[in-house]
Amino acid sequence: MKRLAAYLLATLLPFGAGATDLQPWRNGTVTPTGDAGFLFMAEKHGFAAAQGIALTTTTVRGDPLLLKALIADQLDSYEGSPGSPMTAATRGAEVRAVACHWPKQNYDFWAKKGLAKVSDLKGHQVGVSAPGSSPDLFVRTALLESGITANQVSFVAAGTPTELLNSLGANVIDAAATPNEYRARATSMGLALLTTSEESATPFLRRCFYVSTDTLAKRMDLLARFLAAEMNAYAYALSHRDEMMALSREMTHAPADAPEPGLAFDDAVSRHTIDPSFALPMDKFVWLNEILVKLGNFAPGYDPHKFVDGRAVEMARAIVAKGN
Repeated sequence: MKRLAAYLLATLLPFGAGATDLQPWRNGTVTPTGDAGFLFMAEKHGFAAAQGIALTTTTVRGDPLLLKALIADQLDSYEGSPGSPMTAATRGAEVRAVACHWPKQNYDFWAKKGLAKVSDLKGHQVGVSAPGSSPDLFVRTALLESGITANQVSFVAAGTPTELLNSLGANVIDAAATPNEYRARATSMGLALLTTSEESATPFLRRCFYVSTDTLAKRMDLLARFLAAEMNAYAYALSHRDEMMALSREMTHAPADAPEPGLAFDDAVSRHTIDPSFALPMDKFVWLNEILVKLGNFAPGYDPHKFVDGRAVEMARAIVAKGN
């Protein structure tokens, strides 16, 4: 892997740039789990530097914090659920989705023994991570699809996937959603699988990249090179299982025998949950707009086309196609 980084730096830096010529770019993401190797490949293994970018990645516990950091100009971009930024855009925030690299969710919805289906959760406590995050919106949408409104359950903030499972095991909460890389652990705990993201809320986008309209106006070229770096990094990670898993374990301080990185990789490949072309599926944004209205996030009337800007990702594809 060090040889790969050295090759990229030596042969692919654009415009004859050297290490001191790299332009800074601050990206943000939620605290990673077994999929960390995908999220950090561009930064840690030379793909960003190959585009003349000094990439740094900030991690926080929830999408809403990333959105706040972007609006406060503490980040140049972030990747996460489209729910919070679309809601903010309806209220005038100058934030746009510019690429979507995870078009499919990967969540399992678990419950304690005695509960068999989502509709059984009426009157129960449901654990969620940060409001507006991907798992939070998945849970709320799955409940809505089963005829349960938000006021018919009690939502309890319970943190990370491990914390959610621990709370379930201790009967602190009655149900929660976790990434499917935790399926073996949840099954071993005797929890009941109510539904999955292959059965509920299926059009839900998992992760897209977001930037401010100011960045689109003033730094389109740099944004395109950042996205090209991420495209190359994801394409590499998808074809190099061992490297992806090793980086995941490094970034999450997981033991060498932790199963989550391998499960995350295998799920991404088998279900095609990652799109290396970073396409912006407008039909899914239209669906999300309708769901967020039903969930009460905002009133009807917003045009989701205003939230999406595909110019930079088209430029990024051209950069990748040229081998730059």
